[in-house]
Amino acid sequence: MRRKNSRAGFGFTIIELLVAIVIIGVLATIIFVSYTGVQKKAAVNTLKYDLKNASTRLEVDVSRNGSYPLSEGAANDGKGLPKSTGTVYQYTLADNEYCLSATSTNSGNAVFHISSTNGSTENGAC
Repeated sequence: MRRKNSRAGFGFTIIELLVAIVIIGVLATIIFVSYTGVQKKAAVNTLKYDLKNASTRLEVDVSRNGSYPLSEGAANDGKGLPKSTGTVYQYTLADNEYCLSATSTNSGNAVFHISSTNGSTENGAC
């Protein structure tokens, strides 16, 4: 008496397995690309927030002292300008008007600036 193979007819073919692997690979790629885009956008928004926050601190300094600080380190009563990890500032002061540029490695090296003459963040350095 022969026994029937209980597995016969219940497996996947090689083609079906390859199609499943390709679909999983495509989905993983889409998720990775989407996550990277969201992460970069969040880093850019953090950089813009840092600039607005630093600008507010500089305006507080000018209202207290009558002029903007001479350096970034002297701002905020000598505490320096607040910033997120990875953010780098370049502060310039001329004729009691400042310009503050910021870049961050977290944002794909995006560069924005804000100035006392134009209180909004703009693309590029001062």
